[in-house]
Amino acid sequence: MMRSVFGSNFTGDLNLHAKMRFYHKKTASKEVAASWGAAIHRRYPATAITGKYSQAIDVFDGLDTDSTSAKRVGSLNEMNGEEGLPELDVEDVTKKSGRHLYGHAFVVFSSRSTNPSGRGKVGWSAGVKVSNAFMSRDNLINSSVNVGNKNYRLEWNKNAKYKIPYRIWAGIEYDLRKDLKFLAIAWIDNGYKTMSVRNTARDYFGSDDTAIFSIDSPRGNPSLIDFDFGMQYAVSETFRLGIHFQQPYLDFYWEFFEF
Repeated sequence: MMRSVFGSNFTGDLNLHAKMRFYHKKTASKEVAASWGAAIHRRYPATAITGKYSQAIDVFDGLDTDSTSAKRVGSLNEMNGEEGLPELDVEDVTKKSGRHLYGHAFVVFSSRSTNPSGRGKVGWSAGVKVSNAFMSRDNLINSSVNVGNKNYRLEWNKNAKYKIPYRIWAGIEYDLRKDLKFLAIAWIDNGYKTMSVRNTARDYFGSDDTAIFSIDSPRGNPSLIDFDFGMQYAVSETFRLGIHFQQPYLDFYWEFFEF
């Protein structure tokens, strides 16, 4: 299967996402499959990386590079201009080198079987995804920034959990009716942050200086391990609407062509 994020294409970031099923077994009551996939973005915004992983960018008071004497102010996601903290956005910390070649790869295992209640299907899936977002990451951010005539030094966090961008997840789906599905998912993701509905909307439409049509705001509270519940309604065989308790809160699925 091939797909593309059309919103990114319109902003100059041509991209292609591929997925291939390498194992499949189906019986009258159960279906098991395994797939792998990869994606490549030709001009992925650097601000999308620094925004998504803002909790991995440390801000220090002054330009002293001695880690023993430098005072850590906090992480970029906390720099909101409140409680004596400087106000920093991704445009302030990201180098003006523009856009980068970006890619990610994943593998997914899934299973679906007939619902014992007789209403549709019940299934589960689990997967892992990694990306090259941290490749040459020191070249993505400025070494320092000046805010209100005060200098702050910037540095990527050296904690082991930020060595490689990753997401590990497992989820279930349960058909309440033929057209209504209950969804639940849990994950471990070192780029995930919880955000309010308002901030999620600003992020998705790019009014916070990050890439449009994506969830990569520098704001929010880091949550390495988290979970979400939701409902998905099938308007038709090819169009579905969903609602969730965490971002993106709303989802739309539209399959208009298959080859």
